Amino acid sequence: MLSSKTSSETRSRGFTLIELLVVVAIIGVLIAILIPSLARARVLALRTTCAANLKGQGNAFGVYATSWNDALPNDAAGGAGNWLHDLNHNICDTLVGASLTGNLTSNSVRKWFYCPSNFAANSDWAWWGVTYPNDVASATNNYLIPPAYRWLDYAYLNSRGVNGGIGGGIIRTSKVPPKIAFRTQMIGTRQASNAELVVDEILSSTKPGSDFELPNPTSLFHEYSSHLKGRNPEGQNVLCCDNHVVWRAWPGANSQSITPADQGGSNYFWFVDP
Repeated sequence: MLSSKTSSETRSRGFTLIELLVVVAIIGVLIAILIPSLARARVLALRTTCAANLKGQGNAFGVYATSWNDALPNDAAGGAGNWLHDLNHNICDTLVGASLTGNLTSNSVRKWFYCPSNFAANSDWAWWGVTYPNDVASATNNYLIPPAYRWLDYAYLNSRGVNGGIGGGIIRTSKVPPKIAFRTQMIGTRQASNAELVVDEILSSTKPGSDFELPNPTSLFHEYSSHLKGRNPEGQNVLCCDNHVVWRAWPGANSQSITPADQGGSNYFWFVDP
């Protein structure tokens, strides 16, 4: 006859300390593997949203051009003294209004003009020209009266020209600059697929650039560069003159495949050449 099991044998067996530590270690390894992947997925999602922003702007430029004899908007505030991220407030408002449908609100269209990867970009106080977001007096005045131009988070070439000079510098010296200001001609030119119309904002205060991760010291907006990877840009989304958007990888600050646009006062916008 078999003897019955003792109470100690029938009692359920719990985890030992070693087993618990093994489980914790496995969980830690899985987290260490997943976090970089999730972070990378977030970066790619922001890049995709940025590209969608530029595509939306391209469509808005097209609608604008059909109402203005195929002409694209001119440079910021009607003068050559403004930076490439500045655009006349009437032009901005027209682009927003031309893009509105039953599914789009003014605020959602306005976000097209600010790259989501730039944590300092703000589509409210920058759009209205408020000097600082906590400046109550400035906010009260500027929200009632539109500024001469909006502070946007992309660089706009439009009809500024090739050697038109902003702040005494050269706007664009690449191999295929947009030389013309009319949409029908841009679409028809063989350069349209490479020529930049709007690009991600990459800024530095030195040449060659070495401080991309720092806010621009002389701009009231205090912009950072978009799509940073460490201390350098990872690349740049570009809305080309044929209305397609392309990603151009950053080749390195000392490469011959990038062009700085001098904005005066040792401030530079950078373009990744095609």
